[in-house]
Amino acid sequence: MAGLTIAIVASLEALLNLEAVDKLDPQQRRSPPSRELLDQGIGNTVAGLIGGIPITSVVIRGSVNVHAGGQTKLATIVHGALLLVSVMLFPMWLNMIPLSCWLRASNSPVQS
Repeated sequence: MAGLTIAIVASLEALLNLEAVDKLDPQQRRSPPSRELLDQGIGNTVAGLIGGIPITSVVIRGSVNVHAGGQTKLATIVHGALLLVSVMLFPMWLNMIPLSCWLRASNSPVQS
């Protein structure tokens, strides 16, 4: 039951993200929702079989690709490759991001 609930929520999230990114596209292209759901299902099945975590689309990735002028699927592949390289080459700096945000918030003069 929990797996079904997660699948439904992730599917709704993917469809909402798809709609948001389609509205950002200056060329007003429309992505087929059925293909997005099929691709997400295949990706999550493969990720589960190899011990990975579920995946879903996110607005920021689509937004970055639209604003950077990406027009093909290669833009998404390059975006993913850059994330992978960043995680492999800069783990110490990436690990400091939450710490720096926490330190800045804890040193804030505004008390909650």
